[in-house]
Amino acid sequence: MEYNNPKNYSKKNLWKWILLYVVIAAVAYGLIYYFFFANKGGYSYNPPQGQNNYGQNTTPTSNNAPAIKSDQDLTSASQALDATDVNQIDSGLNQNTADANSFAPKIRNKNGTSTNWSGYAVETNLASPANNAVSDVKGSWIIPAIDCTNATSNTYSSAWVGIDGYSDRSVEQIGTEQDCINGQPRYYAWYEMYPKPSFRIKLPVNAGDNISAEVQYIGNNKFILAITNNTTNKTFTTTQRAKALRQSAEWIVEAPWFGGVLPLADFGTINFTNSQATINGHAGTISDSGWQNDPITMENSSGSPKATPSSLSIDGSSFNIQWNSSN
Repeated sequence: MEYNNPKNYSKKNLWKWILLYVVIAAVAYGLIYYFFFANKGGYSYNPPQGQNNYGQNTTPTSNNAPAIKSDQDLTSASQALDATDVNQIDSGLNQNTADANSFAPKIRNKNGTSTNWSGYAVETNLASPANNAVSDVKGSWIIPAIDCTNATSNTYSSAWVGIDGYSDRSVEQIGTEQDCINGQPRYYAWYEMYPKPSFRIKLPVNAGDNISAEVQYIGNNKFILAITNNTTNKTFTTTQRAKALRQSAEWIVEAPWFGGVLPLADFGTINFTNSQATINGHAGTISDSGWQNDPITMENSSGSPKATPSSLSIDGSSFNIQWNSSN
């Protein structure tokens, strides 16, 4: 009987055992993954309904309704309107949507009239406004109930406060939208740093809600845009960058733009209150003697009024806008 040295046995069979262990481990891993993880867990991104993997909208829209695309923006849903601490702003990741509608600068017919704006604007001098003058604008309004009874097509209206746009080509603005889509009222909040696209805000709003909004310049091309639904006590605040002239402040109802000025929704009457601007460090109402104001009537191409502002209140902080016609 020949004696086999254990050392020789180990040298001949070690790699066989190693290979066997590897095969068993691979089979076990495959079985565990199949029964416990495959199609049952782990990380899997499923785009929201109506979006593809790039967040783009794939849901069909009506011929008259602007298509919507999706994007991400930093938002905050519970901060004070009068925010001054930039560190408190943009403190959460919520998905908002970039809207194909554009809330564009004023399309001027002549002084005091516009194709797409109605409301009030102020500048240091309407004929020769100073640059870098406006640092704050604020105002409040009640979201009107849109009347879709006689609408034969989709109609649109937006109420907002903002800086710039009256006599230059940018606007820093925030407000609410009141539309009639397929015969039904639709309301949402939004902001825009025109010419960049507008963004819908995850701040629920409805007809009758009391809204306050503010745009504040804080230096270094930074703007704080804030909007509060005083009815629900919810606030959205964002900080955005723009190189802007800061010539004007506005309180406006607008017929948005989508390849042209859209039909104006029948909002009845909308009341602006607590309207105030800060220009060259001085805070005052629309009628303040430190600047000039322009009441703007929205007119169609024939010169007929679409929306008309009232005179200012005695203190210059309030006025209303009356709807006249969709087109």
